Amino acid sequence: GGAGAMAETAPPAEAFFATPAIDAVRLAPSGEHLGALVAAGSGRQLAVMPVSRSRARVLSIPAAVRDYRWVTDERLVLAIGASDRAPGLAAVNRDGSGYRVLAAPAGDPARREGATLLDILPRQPADVLVVDDRRQAGAPDVYRVNVFTGERALVARNPGRVLRWWTDRLGRVRLSLAWLHGSQGLRYVLRHRFGGDTGWQRLHEARLGGPFISPLAFDADNRHLFVASSVGRDTTAVQRYDTVTMTLGEVVHARPDADVSAMEPAPGGGVASVRYEAQTPVQVYPGGEEPAGWEWLNEQLPGLEHRVVSRSRDGERAVILARGDREPGRFYLFEREPRRLEPLGARLPWLEGRLG
Repeated sequence: GGAGAMAETAPPAEAFFATPAIDAVRLAPSGEHLGALVAAGSGRQLAVMPVSRSRARVLSIPAAVRDYRWVTDERLVLAIGASDRAPGLAAVNRDGSGYRVLAAPAGDPARREGATLLDILPRQPADVLVVDDRRQAGAPDVYRVNVFTGERALVARNPGRVLRWWTDRLGRVRLSLAWLHGSQGLRYVLRHRFGGDTGWQRLHEARLGGPFISPLAFDADNRHLFVASSVGRDTTAVQRYDTVTMTLGEVVHARPDADVSAMEPAPGGGVASVRYEAQTPVQVYPGGEEPAGWEWLNEQLPGLEHRVVSRSRDGERAVILARGDREPGRFYLFEREPRRLEPLGARLPWLEGRLG
């Protein structure tokens, strides 16, 4: 009987695709508050609580919330709109007041990408960078938008065919990826500029299926770029790229058996961690500097793959997501000093103990 009997009846497929009970758990910059998306009816609602979790507040948002991000300790930006529509953006205070739509969800989902958050600007906490294709469907421009008034200013105009934009560490729009149809089929073109008023230069061109370089993050000097590169390789590796000399530099980290799936830059420069998709996801710390408490976490969460999904600005608190072949995902609050691990909730509690 017990868990064994439960595991014998495999859960139905819907159980894996149902709205998670709790998801997207994120710390405010100060680390004093947590946000989470919680299942409510057929959709999701945004809940905010102090880290003491003494009182959680489900914010009453007059729209379906798809995702969110803390901009400051008081203000959050939300992706809104039905999941079959191109999203819009709104902002709300932590206590649920001051709700304002920054970009309405697109009415014509077939042609529109809608509006998405590109970056927050820590030096200008009232403003965020928003990618929005309201001017021309499928060709998103970048705007600076005030999260209190909704006032917007154009920062980068889409010349046409640009699909994606990237910012540097100062929040300047520096890279664009466009696609072109030509005699050789579909090509991707990566372009770069140094600042807001300089012209765009072509950095790299790739044919669909051919070798490519894909931006991961700017280094602290805002000149060098970390890219995932498959140039002259079978798997993608993290390499440095110099935007001044326009040359691909040394391999920072690579594995012969796996592609890079993500990378986190270190605050002071260099690479904090690289994530690979092998049989199971693998996290590597090139500087040899595993975060404080990592070994301790391995002991606390035996047999589970865990990663940091959110951290406070000072790095003293983090939200950890732990997963395994029999564990669909649990969130924990990790405190560095004194070391503490506190369960926050399971993503799919109805699957607990039911996975073989």
